[in-house]
Amino acid sequence: MLEKFKTIFSLHGNPAEISLGFAAGVFVSCTPFLGAHTLFAIAIAFVFRLNKIACIAGTWVNNPFTVAPIIVASYKVGSLLNGEAGDSRAISHLEWRYLKAYASPVILGSVIIGLFAAMLAYLVCYSLIVRFRQNSGNYEDTAGEATEEISESIDNHSGSDPEQPPEFRSIGH
Repeated sequence: MLEKFKTIFSLHGNPAEISLGFAAGVFVSCTPFLGAHTLFAIAIAFVFRLNKIACIAGTWVNNPFTVAPIIVASYKVGSLLNGEAGDSRAISHLEWRYLKAYASPVILGSVIIGLFAAMLAYLVCYSLIVRFRQNSGNYEDTAGEATEEISESIDNHSGSDPEQPPEFRSIGH
């Protein structure tokens, strides 16, 4: 398992990009749409141009050991926000046809829990990537260096070449 995390920490890209992809996957893993998390993660990664591998890895938060606590917590949070007295003992099976009657509180609760889990996942993942890269000597893709690369790229393309898009031409040329 540790090797899988090392692979994530070694992905190409700056820590913010990788962490954002991972956080999006964690958010998706908190939804009650069991069996579709990977597909949703891939779709979100494509739409928002996130790191696909990190996004899929984030969905691993939901596994056979965590699925029941996540759904029960989602139901309780959603019921509380809806002003209902939710009784999680009423959920007898973890299949959508049984959960349909509880859909509103479960979905609302999963969004709230997913947002908090994603924020926490981003912070933890970012700090672990930075620490891992500092310790391994592979700290070439930091956010600061990525910003420098973007600035250099813009500076290198700031000539008056009419073939360049307007955003790369300097003002006054």
